[in-house]
Amino acid sequence: MKKINISKETMFASFIIVFFLIPFLLIIFQFRSNAVYMRKLYASSYLEMRTHTAARLVSDMLVTNYNLSDISNAAEFRSKGKASIPALAAKMPAPFYEIVLLDEKGIETYRFSSGKKTDYSYEHSEGVKTAIQTGMSNGMVEYDRYMPPVLAEVEPVHDRSGKGKISFIAGRFSLASMCELVKRLGKNSYGNMGLLDSGGQVIADSLGVFSMARTGRAAPEEILKSLEYSRKSNMSSSVHSVKSEKAEYLISLANVDGTDWWFYEVLDTSFMPLSKDGLQFKHAVIFGILLIIISGIASTILAKSLFSNE
Repeated sequence: MKKINISKETMFASFIIVFFLIPFLLIIFQFRSNAVYMRKLYASSYLEMRTHTAARLVSDMLVTNYNLSDISNAAEFRSKGKASIPALAAKMPAPFYEIVLLDEKGIETYRFSSGKKTDYSYEHSEGVKTAIQTGMSNGMVEYDRYMPPVLAEVEPVHDRSGKGKISFIAGRFSLASMCELVKRLGKNSYGNMGLLDSGGQVIADSLGVFSMARTGRAAPEEILKSLEYSRKSNMSSSVHSVKSEKAEYLISLANVDGTDWWFYEVLDTSFMPLSKDGLQFKHAVIFGILLIIISGIASTILAKSLFSNE
């Protein structure tokens, strides 16, 4: 076997590099866990900001596009009653199926349909029953296998004559524009964004994972557990780290103001965006290793030149 000769200069350079590289790598190993923690902290703040913003946009859309008070509080409705509904309903931004008037017992007294008249019974709906019991507005999301979700809304109409009688105005609106908003908000997401109703069912999600085949599916167990914790803790928003057999996820939740709907975003931690500090740390490690190697080589050259003059 041919003997491999290693020069003294090479041995000296290797010694210098290893001498400084080992403690440097040990320090890096100690700080690595802190770097991962900082990435999670940055990602959590990022998700919380995004879900807060998305929840506000959903709330604004509900007030702007799906508010029956725009009809019941209009001066035309107060003066003309049901005769004003066709004109006022035409001004509603969201597509609707019908607008109906109900008496204090929930019995239908008037119906205006946007297209083909449906046989939907408001009198037996849970939303109307709840509104009669509480005297407050109520909304429920209804799901169909082949159609976008529908928001069934009921709003009390107080009699201004002073007799204290309460009647109701109700309607059903397509949530297609709301689903489109969720998809647009999720275009820049590193994970999946979605909107939950009060029962934890998925109204829409940006990737279509839960709502593509059929809307109204229950959210994954990890999201439901995080939602339950937020409700019990009376938190309007929260971020949770959840581990499964396959991966670790960050789940951010934010309540849609004025409702019991929740906006969420789920992110696989392996796809977390790097913070500015995280990038600087990575660059510092690479620069440190290169500097040690260059220092070892330079020390060898310097030592060789000094000893050769003796």
